[in-house]
Amino acid sequence: MTHMKTILTTLLLILSSQSWASSIPIFDTHIHHNDKTQGEFNDKKVVSLLRQYDIKKALVSSSGDDNTQRLKGLASDIVLPALRPYRKSGELRTWMHDESVIEHLETHLSTRRYHAIGEFHAFGDEMNTPVSIRLVELAKEYNLVLHLHGDRQAMRQIYKQWPDAKVLWAHAGFEEPSELAPLFEQYPNLWADLSFRPEIVTWGGFNPEWEKALLKNPDRFTLGADTFNVDQWQKMPLYTLDTRDWLSELPETVAKQIAYRNAERLFGVSIHD
Repeated sequence: MTHMKTILTTLLLILSSQSWASSIPIFDTHIHHNDKTQGEFNDKKVVSLLRQYDIKKALVSSSGDDNTQRLKGLASDIVLPALRPYRKSGELRTWMHDESVIEHLETHLSTRRYHAIGEFHAFGDEMNTPVSIRLVELAKEYNLVLHLHGDRQAMRQIYKQWPDAKVLWAHAGFEEPSELAPLFEQYPNLWADLSFRPEIVTWGGFNPEWEKALLKNPDRFTLGADTFNVDQWQKMPLYTLDTRDWLSELPETVAKQIAYRNAERLFGVSIHD
């Protein structure tokens, strides 16, 4: 009888954990609304998906800012606009060498409200070009988060130029999870989004290295769907299900930090706003 009670108690605890996790709200810090996804995922469909899967807030950017602004017009309660240095698709590897990008950034930042610059791609010395340096200056001038897709050298260059910068490191820099803790210690304003890190959970369960990293620095991680193509939008149901599933394996306080509270703190916005 005692053994049966223990089993029932364990099952109730598991069900309770899954219950709160299945309804945990999400603040997604890596959403794109690009031209190449408009055919299947237009503005209304995207907003419908975000609401359906309880994404309360989303940091949205696009290659060509008009897409982001239209989405904000339809869902101002969800969308936090971010400005990319890309005026159209195909500028990912050239923007930092094109000085006309500076006018693009300056014009948009002076006329519209943004929460971040990015996601932008830069590696190594690419953060040392005049365009990249001006991008960081503008982020400082407008007090914006820098959403970087890049390596350690690029990240370090940002902090060399602006020691107090708030950097959201896309995909956790594709670093090994064990390498993140010393970087977080060195840079108190460094956050990492967890987009495109499928190895967090494997068929064998929670990756122990990732579990250790998340528990060691629970206040430095955010979520991200990275909807850069149609395939990623199609995966939104699976992404939200899987994410809430592995969050349920963490202590509830930690899960809520990663799901939305860290992003609230980073951007100074509540999911209830």
